[in-house]
Amino acid sequence: MIYAFFTLLLCLLPFVTAADSPLQRHQSRKRALPRRQENITAHAQRGLVARGAPAGWTIYVASGNDGSGCYVDSAQRTLPDYYAPMGYSSVETGLKMCQEKGYKFAGLENYNEVYCSNNPPTASQNAPSSECSARCSSGELCGAAWRINIYTYTDPSTTQWTLQGCYQDSFFRSLTGYSTYDSQMTAAKCQATCASKGYQMAGLEYGQECYCGNSVSGQKIKDEYCDMKCVGGGDNCGGGWTLSLYQLTPIPAAPAPVTTPSTQWALQGCYQDQSPRILSGYGMYDEGMTIAKCLATCESKGFKMAGLEFGQECYCGNTVTAPRVADQSCKLKCVGGGSGDNCGGSWALSLYQLGGPPALTPVPPSTIPDGWKYVYCASDTGDRALANAQTHMWDLTIPKCLNYCSDLGFTLAGVENEAECYCANSLSTSSGQGKQVSEGDCSTNCAGDNGTKCGGFWRLSLYSTLSGSALSSALTPPVTTTSTTTAATVQPTVVPTTTTTAQPVTPTTTTDVPTPTASPSPPPAPPAQPSSYTIPTNFPSGGGDKQIYAHFIVGNSYPYSVDTWRTDIGRAQAAGLDGFVLNLGPDAWQPSRVADAYYVAAEEGFKMVLSFDMYEFDCGGWDRVPLFQNYLDKYVNHRAAGKYQGRSILTTFAGEHCSFSQGSTNAGWNAVMGAWKTQIYFAPAYNADPMQLGGFDLHAEVNWGSAWPAAGKEIEMSRDKWFMQQLGGRGYIGTVSPLFAAHIPGKNFIWRGDNFLYGARWDQLLSMRDKTDLVEVVSWNDYGESTYINEITGDMPQAVKDQGYATDDFTHSALLSLQAFYSAAWKNGAYPAITQDQIWAMARPHQAWAGANGEVPKGRELTDDKLYIQVHLTAPADVILCSGGCSTQQGQAGINRFSHPLQVSQTASARVERNGQVVARVDGKVGFVSNPAKYNFNYWILSSA
Repeated sequence: MIYAFFTLLLCLLPFVTAADSPLQRHQSRKRALPRRQENITAHAQRGLVARGAPAGWTIYVASGNDGSGCYVDSAQRTLPDYYAPMGYSSVETGLKMCQEKGYKFAGLENYNEVYCSNNPPTASQNAPSSECSARCSSGELCGAAWRINIYTYTDPSTTQWTLQGCYQDSFFRSLTGYSTYDSQMTAAKCQATCASKGYQMAGLEYGQECYCGNSVSGQKIKDEYCDMKCVGGGDNCGGGWTLSLYQLTPIPAAPAPVTTPSTQWALQGCYQDQSPRILSGYGMYDEGMTIAKCLATCESKGFKMAGLEFGQECYCGNTVTAPRVADQSCKLKCVGGGSGDNCGGSWALSLYQLGGPPALTPVPPSTIPDGWKYVYCASDTGDRALANAQTHMWDLTIPKCLNYCSDLGFTLAGVENEAECYCANSLSTSSGQGKQVSEGDCSTNCAGDNGTKCGGFWRLSLYSTLSGSALSSALTPPVTTTSTTTAATVQPTVVPTTTTTAQPVTPTTTTDVPTPTASPSPPPAPPAQPSSYTIPTNFPSGGGDKQIYAHFIVGNSYPYSVDTWRTDIGRAQAAGLDGFVLNLGPDAWQPSRVADAYYVAAEEGFKMVLSFDMYEFDCGGWDRVPLFQNYLDKYVNHRAAGKYQGRSILTTFAGEHCSFSQGSTNAGWNAVMGAWKTQIYFAPAYNADPMQLGGFDLHAEVNWGSAWPAAGKEIEMSRDKWFMQQLGGRGYIGTVSPLFAAHIPGKNFIWRGDNFLYGARWDQLLSMRDKTDLVEVVSWNDYGESTYINEITGDMPQAVKDQGYATDDFTHSALLSLQAFYSAAWKNGAYPAITQDQIWAMARPHQAWAGANGEVPKGRELTDDKLYIQVHLTAPADVILCSGGCSTQQGQAGINRFSHPLQVSQTASARVERNGQVVARVDGKVGFVSNPAKYNFNYWILSSA
């Protein structure tokens, strides 16, 4: 039982993964709050504190009450002394009304009514908790029709509590007696709560979390680590994984920390971690982590194996079954220092063992399947030497790739860059790829088998089932020519089967990874002239239930209030958006933000869609399903629920691997949806090969990766068409995004966002308007991946703050007015009239090949050093773009796009002139440099209006 509990806690840890694929795990908050919150209906006792209740207020439990504080009301009123409507608000609002009037008892009834009195209800008025099911806007219980939740007030005494200092917390919790969370937390409120539970210690953390106990296991640390203010006012409310500790009696001395391990620990290599953890005996997090500290900790707890991960995490155990991976996956330095120390990576453990032979269960070595043989090491490019099918596996072995290609009917297979697999029936050599190169270039270990090689950077380890002349023919395909009038179309030679259909020549899946170059080379000289782009003017104009949603990272909404939601929703509505897709993680505070979001959305006529982020949740077992079903119970039939075809939309981020102990993905998700299945339009964003979509039970698929171009290409529609083909008539949801750039530990790469990607992608979506009704904008507020179109609001991961690439200098909110233009086009089937000359401009702050501190982002060779603009003109005009020198383009009435080379030490600008007058202008806020202090591949995006 204890093991299962610890395993569950470890599964809840939201440490960041690094899957460099188009279906990226979002950069949600890195801290989870494992709860031991008491079930309010299970305790028939006085003094239970409700979330959201002000200090001194507890649930009133009369004799015989089931502990819920639910009572029968009548026309004579159970609390008859005072009544007031509270405007569909919160428990806190109602209780404060009664407190300000001097009453000791307060009751919440039927969503929005508050009653007060100095006399309590009697036992004869008890009602079961199930009859008080109405909820206030914040999700708290607020009675029902003729049913009332009653609270009582006692003046809290806080004079005996003294601050003991700042203490280290961990996911095993330093105070384990009781915990609660309050969006208006104060020190007094936490102390009163702990006192009412009989505890002598109260700890406040992260501004709004409260923990109680009678002993503390964490170490005392510097006060500066507890520098957060309480959200309800006052100081000393801890910090990230730190407790401001208060006590009624002197605190027992904490045990001295173990800091020195024995000398018999030996490094075993880099091993792939997973959820649940491969070392599950004990875990800790330390912002001063060193190898010695981790080894000493594990040794002191009786473990013989220690693993360091992500620079600051330590795990202990005695056995491990996991594949060894390339040592380069464990290259993060320990945050606590140490010359040459490696502290793992994202989901990768630097594994150490104390004496004796390794207690490892190794992954069996790869064996080549019958009929396949190795050919040679071949070069690759963004056009792909093997271009008919591809996939990405973090546990890739050579047999897995060869079997994948064989099952699809291909005779050539290639493994590349540790985790990529490509298939075809002939080798493409049209753009310099497919050339035989030195075998030493294919020296990267396979992600799932450290004993074999899986290509390298832009290098394929090539295999085939062919031999003799057939192999020679496949390796030297005939050159395709075109006539002067009609371009020839090359079709794949794969023969469709019952499970396979013919594919486009260069399909990409949501698991594509832009392969980085082995080493940077000097950038090419900038073009002498700017570029202009052709924009289609016509698209299908048919009807349909056309809707546009924006992906919203709830993990970045920690400080949101009802007013913040109202502001965001107002901006979104002005941009023509119908709703938010709420990306949900396991943080304990997220349900209250979701409650606020739905409440405001209902008032404003806006919609919300639930999206479970399955890179954040563990889904191997049934443990998390009650949380999912609680969301479904509250919101499937909510008046703010986003619907399509009469059903509430439910989506996911990944989840194709989730069975929830039901035996299969389909059985698992059907069990999660349960009785709500007939009311749900299920549209996940599965991170699966499109050819697998036919086997999934779903109404539609969100093609997450369609928002960005494949490596080395401009944005194009082959992925959209391929997904639609594999879905076989089921729904399709395309995506659109302005760019993608991340530069944080474990996620350090970009995708090409050139040529004003946002507008170019909308061109494509409009062209398929007759084939799909729903579009998802990626994203509203994902600051870590630079995809946001909203103003920078709320919170963001600390790593993103540290890198400084999502700041007010790099705002993208100018896109909201452009989105309003495209929203009208999507819903009406025609572009709206352009009544004002307007420019939207975007540029990066430094050269793609610049030198800076930190690790070089992958994919920087994919982008050009240019200023990109989209211009809407009421009539023909001159469009002048400047960076150093200026160039003039002839803009036509309607939509125009142009680009211009960026020059070092210059600030870019663009303007529109007509009849000698400047009618629109944009001036960049950030200059263009060659040697920045930090890498930043985000864009500033501004408009003239």
